[in-house]
Amino acid sequence: MNVVPLVPSPDQWQSPDGAQLRRLLDFYRALSDMHRAAVQLKDPQALYEAICGIAVASSPAIMAWVGLPEGGQVVPVACSDSARDYVSGLEIRVPADPGSEQDCGPTALALLRGAPYICNDYMNDDCTLPWRTRAAAFGVRSAAAFPITRGERVVGTLNLYFDRLDVFDDAQVALVDQMVSDLCLALARLDHEEARLAAERVAQERQAQLSSIIETALDAIITVNARFEVVVFNRAAAQMFGVAPEEAIGQPLDRFVPLENRSAHHQQMAAFVASDMASRYMGRPRELRGVRANGEVFPMEASISRAGEGERLLMTVTARDVTKLRQADKAKMASAAAEAANSAKTQFLSRISHELRTPLNAVLGFAQLMRTDTRDPLAPRHQAQIDLVLQAGEHLRTLIDEMLDVTRIESGRMSIEARDFVLCDLLRSVLHISEPHALQHQVRLEEAYSPTCQLQLHTDPDRLRQVLLNLVSNAIKYNRPGGWVRLELMRDEFFVHIVVRDNGLGMTPEQQAQLFQPFNRLGREHSAVQGTGIGLVLVRQLVSLMDGDLSIDSDPEMGTSVRVTLPAPDAPADGGPDLQAPPRVVAPVGDARPPVGTVLYVEDNPTNVTLVEQLLARWPGTRLVVATDGASGLAQARALHPDVMLLDMQLPDMAGIDVLRLLKADPATRDLVVVALSASAVPAEVAATREAGAADYWTKPIDFERFIEGMRQRLPAGSD
Repeated sequence: MNVVPLVPSPDQWQSPDGAQLRRLLDFYRALSDMHRAAVQLKDPQALYEAICGIAVASSPAIMAWVGLPEGGQVVPVACSDSARDYVSGLEIRVPADPGSEQDCGPTALALLRGAPYICNDYMNDDCTLPWRTRAAAFGVRSAAAFPITRGERVVGTLNLYFDRLDVFDDAQVALVDQMVSDLCLALARLDHEEARLAAERVAQERQAQLSSIIETALDAIITVNARFEVVVFNRAAAQMFGVAPEEAIGQPLDRFVPLENRSAHHQQMAAFVASDMASRYMGRPRELRGVRANGEVFPMEASISRAGEGERLLMTVTARDVTKLRQADKAKMASAAAEAANSAKTQFLSRISHELRTPLNAVLGFAQLMRTDTRDPLAPRHQAQIDLVLQAGEHLRTLIDEMLDVTRIESGRMSIEARDFVLCDLLRSVLHISEPHALQHQVRLEEAYSPTCQLQLHTDPDRLRQVLLNLVSNAIKYNRPGGWVRLELMRDEFFVHIVVRDNGLGMTPEQQAQLFQPFNRLGREHSAVQGTGIGLVLVRQLVSLMDGDLSIDSDPEMGTSVRVTLPAPDAPADGGPDLQAPPRVVAPVGDARPPVGTVLYVEDNPTNVTLVEQLLARWPGTRLVVATDGASGLAQARALHPDVMLLDMQLPDMAGIDVLRLLKADPATRDLVVVALSASAVPAEVAATREAGAADYWTKPIDFERFIEGMRQRLPAGSD
């Protein structure tokens, strides 16, 4: 395209064709007007309308309009006033294939080619045929279509119409092309500005998102410049250091470091900036110390990252207050140490208990045999001494048992094995077991509940029996000759109440206030009554483990009532809700027919064997066979198929539980009644032994009454 000077040359001024010169001057004015419009207008539609108006007002054009392609058609989007009727209903097709120009008019050709299409004789141009009639009606003699571009794309055309032939020569085409170029530059500037504004909006949105993330972050985020001055200080940092963000901005980072650490911290930061430490330490957390506005020094974990160099360097510190974490670590370590100590204490006490129970079994067992020996009775003086030995031994056994139970509860190793059972059966067994103790102290036992009661309870019957035996024992011990101890049972909608009531010594309010202090016997430690001072402590802990409650009401010299309250079953038991009955004296149970049968005792301790042998000697119809290790015990069990097998749990060749498992795995011995007889009272071992198939688990020292009663139940009954 020829470059057209903006000012006519002298030759053009002196041209004989004055009309052509005037047209040229008109185009110059149009170009000048378009320059101003392109600078002032900031909207594409306004620019389209401006160029149409300028083309008609400042040039020889009689009509002008701008069309943009849309859906295969050229749609007029702006036009001069004189062209409104012309473009109304105007149809100009643009082929989908850019290479197809068949039946295309000037506008479509300019769009397809991206170059002006000049038509100096509109009525004789081959491509104007479809629009000649319309053009003639408006006096069109020549026309031109100039492509409008935005960036690299042709987006429309400027269409000009004239009432003269041969309007365009190269100079005039160049002038119009320049005017359209101004339009295109203005559109490009608008696109650039729009892109810039869009980029700014995106940047602002990202900045807002980043600021929101920084502000809502749980960790403190602090950014400093190359002079270590704070430029970002988020909300978490303000909360952690107790300094408002506006106060922190511009402050040196050292302000948030304890005075004694500032010099070392500053040197480390300088080294971080000056060396390659950034690549090695960036993002790696380190434990540091910070200082709050109130002077409190606290531990924190911090990591650092950097961006930029020189004066544009920014370093961001992400920090977290780990005070609570360190406290939790210390508490966890202390808890672990305490747990380890408790575990060690429990294991130690369990081992000591086992070692103490074995000799104590002999002491108590033979002392009882000597006291009850009718064939060679002791002298009264020796009988009194044996009684003292038995009292001391029983006291020692109680102390061992209660110390182990308290230790297990404190260490969380005491478990409750809840199951359904008939409560009144358990109450009767408690009274039956307590009969000898009551007879010894000349105390009458009474039951105050319906003899037909079949109330079922869901809790641990063994632990409940332990609780009630302890309470009944206390009621007997701290009573007076001729006194009574009554066991009562009541139920309401939600709870079952078991009351142990006596008319014994009672307690003062001062004594009741110290009732649950371990080893505190309330001033009775110097009396003749044996005790440990931890029985009630254990009782309360056991009742709590069973989701129950313990309450005590006592008056000096009037007696004491201890109430154990446990959750009631969902539905009332058969027999109605009335569980109470007039008190009845518990009559001692006489001996039944003596049992007979074979007892196999697997035990390596001769003393223990002798004790069991003498206990069974009261029943002439029983036969005792002894095996001293697990292997011989298994062989004897297969050969004899005894009525009851007593099994020690620590044998020289194998563990007792392994013997039990082998017995239960053998069809020839799986039905044997096996009772564990062991000096170990560890609940886990007891539970494992029961699970392996033991019918019961009896601990040493042997409880004579439980042993005799248990053997009587399991051995066949002899003849009268």
